[in-house]
Amino acid sequence: MEKYTARTWMFIKLTEKGKALAREAYLKRLNDKVEIIKKTIEKGKELIPIILYGLRFDRETGRVYVPATYEDLGWLQKDPSIHHVLSTLKMKTSTKPEEPRQRRTVHTIGELWEMAKQEMSGGRIDILRMFFRVISAKRSLTMKINELFRPLHENAIVSLLPWVVTSRIYFDRELWMLTDELLEMMSKYTTPLDMSKIEGLIARFLGILLTYFGMSTSRTKGDSLKIADIILRENPNLGLSLTDLTTEFANTVDEINARYGCISKFNYAGGDDSRPFIIFDQESLNKALDEMLEELAIRTLEAISEE
Repeated sequence: MEKYTARTWMFIKLTEKGKALAREAYLKRLNDKVEIIKKTIEKGKELIPIILYGLRFDRETGRVYVPATYEDLGWLQKDPSIHHVLSTLKMKTSTKPEEPRQRRTVHTIGELWEMAKQEMSGGRIDILRMFFRVISAKRSLTMKINELFRPLHENAIVSLLPWVVTSRIYFDRELWMLTDELLEMMSKYTTPLDMSKIEGLIARFLGILLTYFGMSTSRTKGDSLKIADIILRENPNLGLSLTDLTTEFANTVDEINARYGCISKFNYAGGDDSRPFIIFDQESLNKALDEMLEELAIRTLEAISEE
């Protein structure tokens, strides 16, 4: 089959009758291929919990998906499900911009800011889901997920589609689109995840996340503490204290300084208005964070696989 390109690929919108017929055919296929599905789930019993917790939602198709293409830090920030969490955290800790000298809008800047802040900051930040969404898109796990889904794709049980964002199609990036019926089967035949195995890894992820936020030249140590406080208040099940999280943040910065030399050590002496660290090489810092997330993905799979 020819690889899809801008010339060969298109989306077709079905009528309601067409949707009903397609669903009927798909359910029959699921029933006919149930043994293949069970074998796939058994083979990927360590991967399935990561997939289920890391599911993303595609507004263009109204379907849930898992990345089939490795995402570096730049691509992670573009994904709508990740971008929304990052933007929401930033909104919850940002301050209102100054009013322009001449009012040119129906609403003042302050009024518009409060409206946007209320809209974006109303939802809870689910760190556990973000953790799994990020690591499931790292190279080591996408390779394993692709291998797991390949027989399902060959039997037309899952779809492999190009990535679509705001009407733009990225043919070099792919997604595994999963149906509700398949997800139900995956949940039914999968052992629940023992969260105690990954508590330390989630703490490390948060240290990396706070370092990511600390890259902005406008963010201070005080801003980082606000972000950490919001994360903990909205995720009390993590079992972490503010001291635990700020220590993890400082340790992550110091580790990057020691391993890569692209940033300074953590600014322990500075006040809340000071920068948490100084960046010497932005590109190297991006690569360092990518490598640390890759290591985290490998360690997570190893921890889940332990008996």
